[in-house]
Amino acid sequence: MVTSLASILRYSLNRGNDVITVEDELRQVKSYITIQKIRFSDKFDVYYRISQDIFDCKIIKLILQPLVENAIIHGIETYQGKGYIEIRGFAEGNEVVFEVENNGNAPDLDKINSLLNSGGEVSNGYGIKNVNERLKLYYGEEYGLSYRIQDGNTVAVIRVPRIT
Repeated sequence: MVTSLASILRYSLNRGNDVITVEDELRQVKSYITIQKIRFSDKFDVYYRISQDIFDCKIIKLILQPLVENAIIHGIETYQGKGYIEIRGFAEGNEVVFEVENNGNAPDLDKINSLLNSGGEVSNGYGIKNVNERLKLYYGEEYGLSYRIQDGNTVAVIRVPRIT
């Protein structure tokens, strides 16, 4: 746990390296999940379905961890049953797509979409709003974060251009 925490702290404090590889981003997400698995014991399982052909693609850092954090805190923490989170990453044409799916409590999609599309201040939901704004600033308005419900599960989706 200490090793995972140290890794996360080094990663978040490493200024000047805002663009990293998908592989490095996943390494940090796994460190975060290691800590949360200790905290929540056997409350959830995590599955990774990441295409290796995107490991060397460049992305801005700290875009996946807030989605996993939301899945745990808002979806699984109060969920009555065993939760799961599936993290997917794949190339789709000239884009890289990440999906973070969980089977926990479903969110209010209208509230999430309002948060993601509003230009004003927010009192909660800062993490996903921040991720969406950073994606749009760095890659352009056509990219960003969205949410959907699929087969009763919550799916957070990030689309970015494929850059190697």
